[in-house]
Amino acid sequence: MSRLTEFARTRPWLSFLALLAAVTLLCVVASVLIETKRERIARVITQAKEALEKGDVAEMLRSVSPDFQQEGLDKDGLGELMRSCLRAYGHPTIRLWVRQLKLEGESVTCELSVRFAFPEYHGGIREILSRSRWRVSLRKQNDRWLITELTPLSMEGYEPGGLVPLAKRYRVL
Repeated sequence: MSRLTEFARTRPWLSFLALLAAVTLLCVVASVLIETKRERIARVITQAKEALEKGDVAEMLRSVSPDFQQEGLDKDGLGELMRSCLRAYGHPTIRLWVRQLKLEGESVTCELSVRFAFPEYHGGIREILSRSRWRVSLRKQNDRWLITELTPLSMEGYEPGGLVPLAKRYRVL
């Protein structure tokens, strides 16, 4: 009989603890190395947010699907709308909170609470804060999650009815 077998037979509780420790270690290593679907989706949204904060519309558009179509805007139109917003209001600071995340196979819909702060509004005269709710839809394409919809649900209690009406209200379109 080997020493390991003898040890396991004479001290079963210690063998159980060693097995439990090994399984726990394996789970910890797996959780660090394996990125979940939710984490990948959160990364896409965070990367788009950070790009907007830097004023880098091209970087933000890397998170948008090439076949983006919404309210007459394609991906290039969305990019021009974002550039117009940045020219009019400056680089925002954005805080996001995920209110709801609904996974459906290769598609996901997120409802976000968003807080924008525009410190450069009208030449730095004053900072404006805006609280809003948005729906962001993503679809997995070529093993990447890409944004396919970006819809404002409310802005400070106002229901804009879409991205284009919101842009018109704030005079950026």
